Amino acid sequence: MKRIIATALMISCLISAAYATDLKQTSTVQRFDSLAALIEFARQNDIADKVSDVTIEKMEIDQSDAYKQSTYYVHEGDERNEVLREYRLSVLKPARADKALKKAKLLQLKQRDQLYVDVENAVSGYVLAKTALDVQQKAIELQQKKVDAMALKLDLGLVVPLDLIEAESELAQAKLNVLDYKNDVADKLLQIKKVVGADFNADIAVPYQLQLASEQVEDIAQNIDAYVARRIDVITAKDNLEVEQGLFDIVAQYFPKNLKQYKETALQLLKAQNAYDKALKNARIDIQAAYDQLQIDYKNYQIAEEIVNITKRQYESDQKKLELGVISDLDLAVSAQNLLQRQLDVARKIHTYNAAKRSYLLNLKLYKVNIAPVEYDAADYFEVNGERIERNGTED
Repeated sequence: MKRIIATALMISCLISAAYATDLKQTSTVQRFDSLAALIEFARQNDIADKVSDVTIEKMEIDQSDAYKQSTYYVHEGDERNEVLREYRLSVLKPARADKALKKAKLLQLKQRDQLYVDVENAVSGYVLAKTALDVQQKAIELQQKKVDAMALKLDLGLVVPLDLIEAESELAQAKLNVLDYKNDVADKLLQIKKVVGADFNADIAVPYQLQLASEQVEDIAQNIDAYVARRIDVITAKDNLEVEQGLFDIVAQYFPKNLKQYKETALQLLKAQNAYDKALKNARIDIQAAYDQLQIDYKNYQIAEEIVNITKRQYESDQKKLELGVISDLDLAVSAQNLLQRQLDVARKIHTYNAAKRSYLLNLKLYKVNIAPVEYDAADYFEVNGERIERNGTED
């Protein structure tokens, strides 16, 4: 554990606790005190959330209309048909409106949490890209030292001109690589602005350090059934199955000999059951696969960290060798660059693991919403064979 902490500290130094953007002197800068403040800014600018609000408002109107219509009673004489018509109007339509509204609200809650995940992933990706650029820029310094050393050796007749040309080619390639890394940093910064809805002409400043998420992930095998049941697609499929089951029960009870109607209802029930079974199966597969991948990502992080520890010991050994005159300053610079590269590998593994973990935990989260029925008084009249009958018993 001590070695893990030591490596994490090295990564913090490598990344720097400074703000997670390049700040230009001539740019407008939007500063945020914390990642949470940036996330709240993103939430306020989230167009998708505003669209969801409008969608939910419309569904609430639809729900209200469904309940209002359920108070109407129109009798047409056929008792069995009346039972089915009454069920569709008084039970089925309001139930479907309730389920649709419930789904929309559940999806909005998850959508908001997904935004939080997207913001942190974007910021983390930027920090990683900036770190990689810093390492590559140090690689240019090392390559320049190699070129200088090779030129000196050429003057002393220790190498041939081709050796110097190869060193200069490696330096030129390192400079080209820096351009690619700079483009990646710019792309990652643009991604942050897109996710949070910021002004593209302004820079964003937010403190952030790339550190391994410390929360423990429990063995999924212990509670996978409970987590599967939490999935919104499973909840939605189950709700639809309950609605179709209720309709089938009515038809089976009152219309067992009406083969067309019976078969149509039975088919819809079968489709709902298959959709529910498929949702359960896919949810189980997705959760298990995500959990397994998370274990792999963490193992990769541990391996990368062990390599850093080995590389660090080699660097410390090279420092002592330099003091004894066994190696040159250039040899130590190569060793230091190798250590930086290994630290960058750890940072990449941390970013990958953290992003996977955020997504994994989001898919396990339990969302709850309460959908209350809409209260309406019964209509002031009902109809029998087309004749309006007032609720007080007088005919119109």
